Amino acid sequence: MPAAPEQEHLKPRIKRDKGTPRHSCETMMKTTLFKTLSHSSLILLGLMMFSQLGVAGNKALIMGIGHYANASSNLTGIDLDRSHARFIAKMLGVSEADMTEYSDTQLTLTGMRQAFDKLIRSVQADDAVLVYYSGHGSRRKMGSSCSESLVTYDGQAFSDQELEKKLQHISQKARKLIVFLDSCFSGGATYVKSRTYDLSQSAWQPKYLPGDNCSRPSNITRDYHVLATKWGDTVNNYTYIAAARDDEASFAGINGSVATLAWRACLENGAEDSDASGGITAEEIQQCAQDKINRTIGNSDTDRPHHVTLAGNTHTVLELTKNLIAEAAPVTAPDAKATLQDIFNSRDARRQVKLTSPGQTLRINQDWLAFTVQSAHNGYVYVLMVGSDNKTFAVLFPNAEDPDNRISAGSALALPRSHWRIRAAGPEGSDRLLVLVTETPRDFASLATSTELFPSISSTADNTRALQALAGTIKGDCHGSDCRYGAALLDIEEKH
Repeated sequence: MPAAPEQEHLKPRIKRDKGTPRHSCETMMKTTLFKTLSHSSLILLGLMMFSQLGVAGNKALIMGIGHYANASSNLTGIDLDRSHARFIAKMLGVSEADMTEYSDTQLTLTGMRQAFDKLIRSVQADDAVLVYYSGHGSRRKMGSSCSESLVTYDGQAFSDQELEKKLQHISQKARKLIVFLDSCFSGGATYVKSRTYDLSQSAWQPKYLPGDNCSRPSNITRDYHVLATKWGDTVNNYTYIAAARDDEASFAGINGSVATLAWRACLENGAEDSDASGGITAEEIQQCAQDKINRTIGNSDTDRPHHVTLAGNTHTVLELTKNLIAEAAPVTAPDAKATLQDIFNSRDARRQVKLTSPGQTLRINQDWLAFTVQSAHNGYVYVLMVGSDNKTFAVLFPNAEDPDNRISAGSALALPRSHWRIRAAGPEGSDRLLVLVTETPRDFASLATSTELFPSISSTADNTRALQALAGTIKGDCHGSDCRYGAALLDIEEKH
C-alpha cells in the first residue's frame, strides 16, 4: 500500500522506481417474477439503494387489505402494517407527501390495477420507488399450470404475471425500485389448509388464502439465479427477501405482520454491521429480522418461526435516514476491504465498468501494477486500494501527478500511466483495488490525513462510513443522478 516513509507500521506495498524522477511512483426455468424469486414467496422485498434520501424523487405505493368482501378472509393488524410501511418508507427517504396509500375496498382487482397505473404515470427518470403490499396471497390454477397471486378485496387474483409487467414498467422509468410483499403464497398451502386458526388459541394468522390445489413438493426449489438472466444487468439493483421457506407460512397479528414488524424493528435500531464495513446490508438486516422472528413466534405447539431467505443482491448497502452504526456500540475494528466490497456491491450494474489486468499475481520487487478501465458511460474514474494490512485506503487515482480522471463511454483507460508507475513492494499478501466511474466528481482525498502522491485514509469507523457516503452507497451529499456510479473490483496477490 502507498504510504509515507515515516509510516513504517503500514508496511508500504508499493515503492518508487529508482529509474524515475523522485516525484514519480512506482434448470432452465422460464418463469414470471414471483416464480423466479421464490417458490414460497411469503414476503418479497426488493431493496434498492436510494441514491439520495428525503428528496422529492422518492415515491412509495403502500397497499394493505385486512377486511375482505368475504369477511371470513379478514386478517388482523393490516392497518398497522400500513403504518409500519410508512415508517419503513420514511427510513428509506420517502417524504409523507410522496407516499400514496390504498386499503381494503380501494383494492379491488380494478382498484389495484389503477393504483399501479397511477404510480407508473407519476414515476420520472431517476426516481426511487417503494411498493409495499400486506394481505393474502394465493396460488391458483391458470390453464395447465399454477400461478402465485395477490388476493384483492373482491377475492380476485392479481397474478404474478400482471404484477411483473407493472414492475417492469416502473423499473424502466425509475432509477431504483423496492418491492415488499408481505403475503403467503404456495409454501404454506398444504400446511395451512389442514388447520383451522382461532385467534383465541393462537396469536398469529397465516396470510394464505387457499385457491386450487396447487401445492408444490417442498423438495423442489426455485432457481433464484434465473433472475439474473431474466432481468439482465438490473438484477444488481434488486435484493429479494422471502420471509419463509416453501413449506412454511408467514403470519399476521394484532400489532402487525411478523415479518413487517421484524424489518421495521431492525431498520429502527436492531441491525448490526457484522462485517465492520461501515454500511448496513440487506443480509445484515435479514439476520437481525430472523432473530426477531424466532423470538417473536418461538417454538410453541401451534406455530413455528418462518425463515427469511434472500436472493438477488443480498449485499447491497441500505441508505437509511438514521445512522444505525453510529448508535450501536462498535463490536470490532473496521474492515477496509469489506468497505470496498460494500461500495462495489451497491453499484448500479447498468453503468457497466470493465476492469482487466494482465496478471493478478505480482512478484515483489519485479512486477508492475497494470490494469485497464472501460466504461459504458461518460464519467470520472477513481481508484482506491487496500493492502494486506487492511487498515488504510490509498487513493491511487486521480492524484497530484495525474488529476485528469475523465473517461468517455466506450473508451479504454490504461493505468497507472508512465509517469507514476507502481511496482509490487510487498510484503506478501492480497491487495484489493476498487475502480469507480461516477457521474459527478468525488473528493475522496478530502478524507486523507496525508499529502502524499497517493493520499492515505485511515480505516476508522467514521472514515469507512464517510467513504461510503462519498461513493454514494449511503446518505451523503450527492443528489439524484449525481449519486450513480459503476464499479469493478480486483484482488491482486503479491508474492516473492
